[in-house]
Amino acid sequence: KMSIKSLCLFLFSSSQIIGWSLFFIKYSFGLLNSEPIEEIYKDTIYILVFTQYTASFEILCSYYSFINSSTCVTIIETLGRVFVVLLLQYIKSSLSVGYLMLYLSWPLIEILKYLLYIVNIIKNSYKGFNSPYLFIWTRYSLIIILYPFNIIGEILTMWNSTEDLKNSSLFGIFPYLYLIYPLILFYLLCLMFLYSYYFKIRRISLKKYII
Repeated sequence: KMSIKSLCLFLFSSSQIIGWSLFFIKYSFGLLNSEPIEEIYKDTIYILVFTQYTASFEILCSYYSFINSSTCVTIIETLGRVFVVLLLQYIKSSLSVGYLMLYLSWPLIEILKYLLYIVNIIKNSYKGFNSPYLFIWTRYSLIIILYPFNIIGEILTMWNSTEDLKNSSLFGIFPYLYLIYPLILFYLLCLMFLYSYYFKIRRISLKKYII
């Protein structure tokens, strides 16, 4: 039987899969119809905002061991993406090729991740069910390819936002650029750490299938 904790995680994961799927589909239709990126943005930003903001719940899931994931890594990834979405919402110059890169990376990474959560819930709730090797391999192999693409998209979004932020400051005292530039440097440093982290997780996860 499925526990209440597993049921909560199942519902949360399902909502995220639906949200990211809708974002990917609407963005894809916009590209196929040769719509300008500004129009695609208007049609998809509200889905992105809802999906990414509600994804913050994953921090609690990690902290309370709903999922087998590092809380530190979850906080870095989730809050970083929330910040990028905030820039996309309110800073016009942040809209660039970075948004296209996020469209190609975020949905695929997230849909596979939440599908993995659901697979693990079923595995833990029903004895005799085993996670399909092909799915596990796809999940941890694609993230190795997509993760740098994802980070570059986020950095480009932050970098382009500096055009509108260069004359702005927090409370008229602290220039926003003093926040953006350190964040970009932090992202580059985190890329090496998180990339090696995912290589390690991939090796551990696939090793379970080696006889």
